Amino acid sequence: MFAFEDRRRKQWGGAALAVLLPWGVASQRAKAVETDLTYPLQAPRACAQGEHFSLVAVGDLLLHTNIQNTGEKRGYPYLFDPTRPYLAGADVAYANFEGTVMPKKPLSSFPSFNYSPKLPGAVKGAGFDVVSLSNNHALDTGMEGVDTTLDAIDGAALLHHGTAKQGQKHPPYVQVPVKNAKGAELKLGLVSLTFGTNNTHD
Repeated sequence: MFAFEDRRRKQWGGAALAVLLPWGVASQRAKAVETDLTYPLQAPRACAQGEHFSLVAVGDLLLHTNIQNTGEKRGYPYLFDPTRPYLAGADVAYANFEGTVMPKKPLSSFPSFNYSPKLPGAVKGAGFDVVSLSNNHALDTGMEGVDTTLDAIDGAALLHHGTAKQGQKHPPYVQVPVKNAKGAELKLGLVSLTFGTNNTHD
């Protein structure tokens, strides 16, 4: 795990943004984190003057067959239990939703990922606020899959960026209003782009 603070106050209006990735939190914190889902995230210079905001960013939410089977058997929220404390402690939690949700097609894994409609709700319930949809698996179930994935993501009340429904335009960025525990506000912009879609074209 690493954490850093961007203290470019002229750009952020006096705010500091702490970015933390949920790997390798200090071992002495582990027990407390396991039992307290709102345990505060730690960041260097946390006592420095000015407002502070925390962003937890993880990599791909990419579910291979064994993980999907576990979600089907034990419920998709179960998949996020180990990371839930870190997500709950952040002002914003962000992930790359890599794959599609197309209910009329069976669940599938590599090379074309199609997930259960239950997954987006579990992602939201785990504490995620924003997901990127622009990645090399975005078109795994074609353009219709892009549409149904967006429906599922919207249905879970997740902010998103990176794809758009057929016939619609959508910017590759999303503006995220952020409010910390003290009520201070920050406007955060995130961009979502991909190098390709595995030779599948929209």
